[in-house]
This record gives sequence, C-alpha cells and structure tokens, in this order.
Amino acid sequence: MDEAGIRLPVSKTVAVDPRSGRLIPTRPHVQIAPGAISRLQEIFGGSGWSDRLSIREPTPVEVIFAPGSSQGPLQPVSRAFALYQLAGQTMNMPCLGDRAIRGLAKLVERSRCYGLSGGSPREMLQAEATALNAA
Repeated sequence: MDEAGIRLPVSKTVAVDPRSGRLIPTRPHVQIAPGAISRLQEIFGGSGWSDRLSIREPTPVEVIFAPGSSQGPLQPVSRAFALYQLAGQTMNMPCLGDRAIRGLAKLVERSRCYGLSGGSPREMLQAEATALNAA
C-alpha cells in the first residue's frame, strides 16, 4: 500500500450527503474509551489509525472503483454502472429511497468511474494507483 501511495480508510463505510453528493463524517456507533486503542496496540501490536484516512469534513470524490464489469483489473465504466453498483451497496437505501439515489448520482456525476475485477491483488492495487494518479 505504501509503495502505491494508497491510504486505507479508518472505516469500511462512508456517508454521502444526499444534497451535495460529498462524503461526510459519520458518528461512531460504539463509544471507545480514552486510551483503549493505545492499550490494544500494547497488547496486540500495530500502528493504530495514524496512517488511515478519515473523513472529517464534506469531501468530494474524484474516482469510484466499482466491482465487476471489466476486462482485466481496471477499465473505465459508465457513471450509470457505477451508480447501480453503489446503490446496491447502500445500507440505508430502504430508509432513504430516491433521496439516496439522488445523492449518489451527484457523487457519481463528478467522478471518474472504473470497474475492478479479474486481477491479482497486486495488479489491482497497481491499477488503482495508476487511476488515482491520472488526475
């Protein structure tokens, strides 16, 4: 990851502001006691979250990597395909419905969209780094 210049997020999920289409900070579902992360690092090792990316303010998305529908590890895909893939992974779609779709559409309309599939982890990581650096 370091060689490719890619930082992983703190969370596996993000929130999208339906009005702007930007990523926004989420509230944690579990409160973590002060010092708990440091204590876990002492017990199990690891570097913690310092090298991870976290959303602290509304943030635009420049590149979307959608699973599937490509030949090789990385190919451009339509914004419609990217929107379809994102909508299928949206956890609160039943609650937000078309409001979620409109927010995702705003996110997608300003982004370069790629399909990921069929490569080794190293090939996919290299392809992602290339796409991210192509801005």
